[in-house]
Amino acid sequence: MSRFEIDLDIEAELAGMRGPKEKSPRPESRKPAVKPTPTIQVEPSKPSLGGGSSTSGQPSGSVGQEDSTLGHSHGGEDASSSGKKAERKTGASPIEWKRFKTMPGIFEHVGGERPVRLHPDIKRSQVSGIPEPMIGVVQKQLKEKHTGAVVGFPWGEYEITEKNRVFTTKSSLMRYLLFDSLRDADGSHVQYAKQWMVLQHPVFDRGFNPETHLGPNSDELDIYALLFVAHTVEGYAEPATRGQDSEQDYQTAERIGMLNMGMGRLLEKLNEQEKIFRQYAEQNAVMQTVLLLDRMGLLAGGLPRDVGEFIRVLEQNRETVSGTDTIVAAHIHAEKERKKTLARQERMRMAQQRGSI
Repeated sequence: MSRFEIDLDIEAELAGMRGPKEKSPRPESRKPAVKPTPTIQVEPSKPSLGGGSSTSGQPSGSVGQEDSTLGHSHGGEDASSSGKKAERKTGASPIEWKRFKTMPGIFEHVGGERPVRLHPDIKRSQVSGIPEPMIGVVQKQLKEKHTGAVVGFPWGEYEITEKNRVFTTKSSLMRYLLFDSLRDADGSHVQYAKQWMVLQHPVFDRGFNPETHLGPNSDELDIYALLFVAHTVEGYAEPATRGQDSEQDYQTAERIGMLNMGMGRLLEKLNEQEKIFRQYAEQNAVMQTVLLLDRMGLLAGGLPRDVGEFIRVLEQNRETVSGTDTIVAAHIHAEKERKKTLARQERMRMAQQRGSI
């Protein structure tokens, strides 16, 4: 039973007031439920880093698709009216493998249905010299803000308790802060934390069980859940339509990629055709030059009567053919320059005529 439901049987109460009459079974449909006030749909950025054993263990079946309920208190405020913090519930989005982001040395692209995977050799670092009191202050602030929040996954609900490793372990806090430093309006820090968790636990679906799939020192789920809740509470959660927009953006990117591939192939074919055309033009120029030299009586040995002898003629007339091509090319270039000069002079003459009118 939800903590928001009032376990009150009106029929039973009336029967007790009227006397010892036989009570009829309580129909479940008569139980009034008090719905929580603010109900919003949350489409979180991603799954998380793990490692906590603090989970309700009650699969919700449809968690992540239902409305997520956020309470009004997160960090001790309004405690006088309720006696304890109000529970915040958010639903995590499903795993969308093709939206995973790459990061050098950690997340590498391999293609396929799951295009991103963990780098096989992730370098580790030992950090020292961190002020000890500051670690405790940060852990205390995070604990006061987010303890009691519940994140819904396809396999069940996961509650952030005081045993969360981010609140108790220095290394987990450092990893949390590293992911948090990657935050932006799109929630990239939550996405990276989700990838970090999911890629270490590929069975992160309805068959996932934190008690069996997470080790005693695992903190991936703890880190992800905390990042996701903080991201949602701080107002950076994407609107309900963001998922649809992202899917459309992904499809558009795919189409653009296919168009780029098609344009690349077309460009290759054009380059091949241009190469073939140039070869043909060069061959045709040589043959035309040979015929011209023969007509002029300048071809040594004359035209051959056998195709096999044509190479001999080209070798004998190599300098003549090359020189003829050079002379013709120089003449064409000079003619172009002469036409440019004439056109420039004509423009100047026209300008002078307009000026004298």
